[in-house]
Amino acid sequence: MIPESHRLAGLAHIHLAQIANDPFLLLKEGHCFRENTLAACGRARLQPNVVFESGQFTTILAMVAAGTGVSVVPEMAVEKREGCRFLPLADDGSYRRVGIVRLKQHFRSRVHRAFVEQLQPKRERNLSILDRQAS
Repeated sequence: MIPESHRLAGLAHIHLAQIANDPFLLLKEGHCFRENTLAACGRARLQPNVVFESGQFTTILAMVAAGTGVSVVPEMAVEKREGCRFLPLADDGSYRRVGIVRLKQHFRSRVHRAFVEQLQPKRERNLSILDRQAS
């Protein structure tokens, strides 16, 4: 996530190396996504220039919109916000894995099935939706 006025705002996606020297806004220690972000930076072989830490995505979003720096947020935290440009990361190592464990013979409610469907990778989820629409 970068400010709309950022030099890379016109791109469709970015690599972490392209923002390596920019002021970086990071979640505080103890937040699981902080570790995901730092791990992705490590896989990209860079040390982010952290200038501010917050415990809330909303604070980071507001600071990016104000032009204070750049950050990484999970897709689920992306929201339309004036002043922010959300660009997908093109780095192979910028991902996080989410999983679910369930008992094989346990009843699955409609809510449970919807939740599991949301955990599927987008491509698989889109194919699943198309299959249901064709039926």
